[in-house]
Amino acid sequence: MNEYKLVDVKLGYSCNNNCVHCVIADKRRELIKRKLKLDRTTEEAKKLMGVAKANGARIIVLTGGEPAIRNDIFELINYAKLLGFEIQMQTNGRMFYYKDFAEKIAKIAPIQYQFALHGSSAKIHDKITRFEGSFEQTVQGIKNLVDLKHLDQKVIGKIVISRKNFKYLPKIIELFADLGIENANVAFPHGMGNALLYFDEVVPTYTELKPYLISMIDTCKSFGIRVDVESVPFCFLQGYEKHSSELYRAKDIELRDMKSAILNYTEVRKNIAKKKFPKCKKCKYYLICEGPWIEYVKGRGSSEFKPVGGRKITEKDVLGN
Repeated sequence: MNEYKLVDVKLGYSCNNNCVHCVIADKRRELIKRKLKLDRTTEEAKKLMGVAKANGARIIVLTGGEPAIRNDIFELINYAKLLGFEIQMQTNGRMFYYKDFAEKIAKIAPIQYQFALHGSSAKIHDKITRFEGSFEQTVQGIKNLVDLKHLDQKVIGKIVISRKNFKYLPKIIELFADLGIENANVAFPHGMGNALLYFDEVVPTYTELKPYLISMIDTCKSFGIRVDVESVPFCFLQGYEKHSSELYRAKDIELRDMKSAILNYTEVRKNIAKKKFPKCKKCKYYLICEGPWIEYVKGRGSSEFKPVGGRKITEKDVLGN
């Protein structure tokens, strides 16, 4: 169980991809329509980091949009280092295609990256990002950072599941292994933004996903890749419970969006953003499961969720600590 405080700072909505599953695409479109700025200024970003540090945060996660395309990204990384943060970045990785960029950022501070790679080939990945050539750039970006491990750069492979890629999940893991990635995070799509706009073509059912998800986890085991899966209810993870992301997340998470702040995202996620059903009370996973995103329930209903019999289990039962 993690007790540290993590603050997720959204630096803005600008991005050099336009993924079909992007959860903030609607916000970006609205700001463009209203001719308002898409990104925080350097000083605004620094101020938020200072507030986070004063409030006891240990980890800062720089997100977007795409944080790596900012002109001030090196300055912001330097500032986060100065404040003593452990630094994480969520990125599509395309800027790291340029070796000098990768080397420059790596020399500033140890960083843990989540590199978004959603396909095992350019045909799949570029169809999801809707940018030709993005696969080639992201793959080379991963290679460049893996080569900089001696500078304490850590790359986690990030896959957002969609109907366009779920049958290829094991193949994507094989690619991760070829690239030297040792950790993977695989997330079920949240039906917001583009994922809501294209809901039927983006969001699979858990039922159709399950065999490919399990095969993907088994593939990770065969390659020695540590994997966690995000927003997949436990009734679809029987025998694979320890791979649920919800068991490993920081309990104290703060989200700083462009317009607002969620000071206790864990509680919001559990009690507002996700949903369990009356029948879930009969399930042995009831105490540890958060249920699906509420948007999924609105679009797909609840019939596929079946309570699993047995005594109620806790995190300790799964993790053994």
